[in-house]
Amino acid sequence: DEHVFYERQEVDGWPLVSVQQVIVDLYRTGVECAEAADLLVGRLY
Repeated sequence: DEHVFYERQEVDGWPLVSVQQVIVDLYRTGVECAEAADLLVGRLY
């Protein structure tokens, strides 16, 4: 899906998704990961 590559970066030839995509994926994964997503949101926004 093209939307996954919003603000995509490459580091040493490796594709990276955006921070926003990481946060969404963490929320979808489960309670423990949602806590990590909350910490990321708190630090970045």
